[in-house]
Amino acid sequence: MPSSNLGARIRQFALHLLLGLLLVPSWSHAGWLDDTINVTVRIQDEVGVPIPYVTVWRAVEYDTAQVKSDGQFQYLRSEDLKRITLRYAWSHDIASRFGDKPIPTLGIASLGDAEGVLREEINYTDQTGRGNNFQRPDPLRIAYSFIKKGYFPGFVDFSVPRSQQSAQAVVTLKRNPDEALESASYMMEFARLRYELSKPQDRSMTVQNQRRFEEIARQFEQAAQDAIAAGDKRYAARIYARMRYLPSVKLGGDATIEIRGISMGDAASEQARRAMEMAYQLDPDNLFVKMNSYGRGLTYPSGATKADRIRINLPALEKLISEGGTSIWPFYYAVRAASYVELGDYAKARQLYLDAARLEPRYTDWNKAIKDMKLRMKINGVPVPTDW
Repeated sequence: MPSSNLGARIRQFALHLLLGLLLVPSWSHAGWLDDTINVTVRIQDEVGVPIPYVTVWRAVEYDTAQVKSDGQFQYLRSEDLKRITLRYAWSHDIASRFGDKPIPTLGIASLGDAEGVLREEINYTDQTGRGNNFQRPDPLRIAYSFIKKGYFPGFVDFSVPRSQQSAQAVVTLKRNPDEALESASYMMEFARLRYELSKPQDRSMTVQNQRRFEEIARQFEQAAQDAIAAGDKRYAARIYARMRYLPSVKLGGDATIEIRGISMGDAASEQARRAMEMAYQLDPDNLFVKMNSYGRGLTYPSGATKADRIRINLPALEKLISEGGTSIWPFYYAVRAASYVELGDYAKARQLYLDAARLEPRYTDWNKAIKDMKLRMKINGVPVPTDW
């Protein structure tokens, strides 16, 4: 075939393809783009003034016909997000995408920016895992909660058709007269720094990143010291508690100071341990500090077994839960129940699992925890009551 004829046929095919694409109804183009939704929410007070640096929590509802629980994964619904927000909002300035949070599947979005605007891109494929190839539900429900000291939490609930790639809203936060606004300079700096860390982070191993993270850590430290200088030790403790999850840079030990890696939210790092110790010294009654130090000062005799250690530790854990009540993150309720399993008090453990499930049903698959306990009983030759 002459080359000129071949070229003409290729051009003709390309033209037909282009015309075919242009003539496809607009709704069907969503098949290419329906993974992504651009969300914009303007956050304001009761007179319409933008509120800067508001914490944002998120729940994306999954199609339960596609997503199966593996025993731990528990998707959140809009009503779950409201309950979780009202119960655990006290920890909004500590919970982190890269650190601990009250519910493992709780989404923590970027904070609202300095102009009081949340801008976020939700990709359903990324949310479910790219290997799953799940189709986005039609409509997809996305819920947000907005948390700021001095205000009652606000909520926005989107129901987005598959043909739609954007969603916008305005949320108004009402003043909480029982909480003072965070107006001190160190408070506003703490909010700004949290906003900087809430944005997607470049974790490439570069000297520039090393310097950037070191500067963020320095600024956090300065904000904490400014709070102490102002006589506000309790607020300084909150800043140090959040510093537990600052990015840290791992350096080599040789003269080249090679950057070995960047860790996001390493709670075991020296930086994190120092931050929590500072928080404890400043405000041991801070609930987050108490949750992470309830066993502080306990000693274990030489040769103590696992059961011995649990018996020594359990009274402190029980005291923590008794004092903190429903504000305590459900992880500690799970640890308490598992402790009684280890001690062989299965009836007590089962009741505690059931109590925890009523308190926070979306923390984990509590039925699986009970099922695993019953399997352990059978292995140990312990009869399982028929009504269990």
